[in-house]
Amino acid sequence: MSVKQPIWPNSEQPSLRQELQDGYAFHIPGDGERIRQVAELIVAERECCPFLVFEVSALPNMGLVTVRVSGPAGTKEFLSSPLGMPGEPTPGSPNEVSPPHMQG
Repeated sequence: MSVKQPIWPNSEQPSLRQELQDGYAFHIPGDGERIRQVAELIVAERECCPFLVFEVSALPNMGLVTVRVSGPAGTKEFLSSPLGMPGEPTPGSPNEVSPPHMQG
């Protein structure tokens, strides 16, 4: 099992989350600093969790930025525990989960 740190530090939890069939969408303020933080987060997460898919969209006029995180079967459950979001707890410690299995 791999130890997974929270994808969003507690102080940076997005105020708006949307549950998706294969992951989650996070809605954050559209200022430059938050967009830089998202870019850094994506770089770090791609190294530890290469199966995750990130999609970023920004509304015009400095509107909300949406970050969609998804992946293969099991990704939503993988993300649920470290994010502190609803979902079945994974056996072991609360922050210890296994990555989803890639089919292929």
